[in-house]
This record gives sequence, structure tokens and C-alpha cells, in this order.
Amino acid sequence: DEMMKKLSAALEDVQLCTRTLSESFAAGEDGKGGLRTIVDNLIEMMTKVNRIVSDNEDSFNVIVNNAREATRLLKETLAENRTNLKEGISNFKDMTGNIDEVVQENRENFRVSMNNLRKSSEKLDVIMASIKQISGKMERGEGTLGKLIQEDDVYQNINSTLGGAQGLIGRVESLKIALGLRSERYIEYDQTKSYFSIKVKPREDKYYLLEITEDVRRRNLTTTRNTLNSLLYSFIIAKRYGDLTLRGGLMESSGGVALDFHAWRDSIMLSAEMFNLGGYDMNAQNPQLKLTGRLYIQKYLYFYIGGDEMLNEYYRTFFAGIGLMANEDDFKFLLSLI
Repeated sequence: DEMMKKLSAALEDVQLCTRTLSESFAAGEDGKGGLRTIVDNLIEMMTKVNRIVSDNEDSFNVIVNNAREATRLLKETLAENRTNLKEGISNFKDMTGNIDEVVQENRENFRVSMNNLRKSSEKLDVIMASIKQISGKMERGEGTLGKLIQEDDVYQNINSTLGGAQGLIGRVESLKIALGLRSERYIEYDQTKSYFSIKVKPREDKYYLLEITEDVRRRNLTTTRNTLNSLLYSFIIAKRYGDLTLRGGLMESSGGVALDFHAWRDSIMLSAEMFNLGGYDMNAQNPQLKLTGRLYIQKYLYFYIGGDEMLNEYYRTFFAGIGLMANEDDFKFLLSLI
């Protein structure tokens, strides 16, 4: 009886399990039969996979064949270059050994280099600290540079000074200095009078002229020639206004004025000079009037003719001469010609 009872209970459990399994495979509205659905989905998925594999069988075969071919080529390459690979590995080992030997041999040098690098780093730290200290002072306006950076007045004064210096340098660079020499032959005196000139030209419309010459009339009046007593000095200031240049100052050791007229692009200059306003001596009591006409062959070379003492008959004479007046640019040109 007990065995039948246990067998009956076991049969009930088997029936329950069978019923549950049957419900899992059977589709129902209450959610049962899920296992059946899973199995159906797996079957459908495998069917699609089989279809894909079947449709792309040729492609898969090509891929597999390519993989096999690549593997074969790799094996052949390794087999052909086995010796080279061995030599390369051996060389790499030798190189590693050489590096180890170099490191061992130069270990002391490496240590010294590292110590030097450490010391340099320490010095660099000191330098950076000094720079930081200096920059701090500059930010606080201490020292000359700090005042220059922080104080506008100092900056403006320096700018003003530099501007003045630049202006002065510009004026000096534009300054032209020329040297001149001319000689004129007096017909009535049968004498030659020479002039040595220094011309300072700060700008195009203004110049200063310093000249030294000799008084040929004094040479005629005395039997013994005294060079110092017969020297005449001129210091002239000239200003140009268009085609006219007005000159004045000390002319042959006496006060005087002059007027120059420029024509034909400055190739011709007509001049009238009046000096010795009180007369030269008892034989020439009127002012000394000198008329000159110049023809410039080049801007530094010229010929001229004229008359002197036109208001005093006793010393009146006519002359002709040649002159040279050249600055540094003209001298360079002349040297190139030579």
C-alpha cells in the first residue's frame, strides 16, 4: 500500500511535468508555449544562416582560398629568409652587446655628464631666480629700467631725447661739404689770383662759404712779397630764392654783399659782388664791384670771365678763369673716371 501510494504520487508528479512541458511547447494566449516559440525562432534563424551561406558560398570559398594562399606565401617567405632572419637576430644581439660594452666603458663619463647637467640645472635655477627678482623690481618701478617701464615721464623724456638725436643725425647726414679751387688771370695786372674754398651746405637752399686768396694788387705795389700780409679771407652766408641767391658777409677781408642769378638749369650763373665799401685805397675810393659770368661744364667744373673794380678806373681789370668745386660724391665720380 505504501509503495502504491508513493508510485501514485510519483505518477502525479510525472503527469504534472508532462503537462507543463506540453504547455510550454503549445502556444497559448496566457503566455504559455514560450519554449516552443524559442525553438521555432532558432529553426528559422538557422534556416536563414544556411540560406546566406548557400548564397555566398563562392565568396566564402574565395576568402578561404585567399587565406590559405597568404598562409602559404608567409611560410615560403619565412623559409626563404630564415637565414637572413637568423643573421638579423644575431646582429641585433651583437649590437645590444656593443651598446652594453659602450655603456660599461663610458659609465664614468655618463656619471660626470649627469653631474654637470645637474649643476647646470642648479645654475639655471639661480639665473631664473635672479631674473624673477629683477622682473619684480621692474614691476615695482625700482631701478632705471623699472622707472623707464613704469613711469611715463621717463619714457617720454627718453623718446624726446631719441627724437632730437635722430633729427640731429638726419641733419648731419644731409650736410654736404665741398672743396673748391679756382684761378683767374688778370689782364691789366698780368697776375694770376687763386682761391681755395670750403663750402658747407646744410640744405639745398642754403650754404656757408669760406675762402682764402691773395691780394695781387699788394703784390704789385711791393717789391718784396709778404704772403701773410697779402692774404684775403672770406666767410659768406648764402640763401637761395628760386633762381636768385643772396650772399653776404666777409668778402676778401671786408664787408660785402652779392647777388647770383641762375639760368639754363643752373648751367649759367651771373654774379655781382660789392665789397670794400669804403674803397681800397686813395686810388680807389669807391666800393669794389666785381661782375662774373660762369658756365658750368659739369656741376663741379666751370669756366668764367668778368671784370673787377668796375667803379674804380685805377684798378679796373678784366679776367678769365677756371674753377673746381666738388663734394664727396663728385670726388667718387672723378676717381671712377680716373
